[in-house]
Amino acid sequence: MASVTKDDIPSVAGFMPEFWGLIKKYYITEDDQRYWDALLDDSTELNEKPGDEKERRLCRVLLLAYQNFLKEETNGI
Repeated sequence: MASVTKDDIPSVAGFMPEFWGLIKKYYITEDDQRYWDALLDDSTELNEKPGDEKERRLCRVLLLAYQNFLKEETNGI
């Protein structure tokens, strides 16, 4: 099985610590539109990081999965 290093996928390597920060910031869900708006703004900003299309796609999928997880926690707004 092949593996890569952070040098092979630098955008993903840079994304992961910021994604972890996003997880911690929004993990305690709130049933409030401001919460969801802020999550969407922060997710959009994080997704606009440079990288090739495959790296951006992976980051987008991770962000969407986290947003869906949070929606399930509160039944979404």
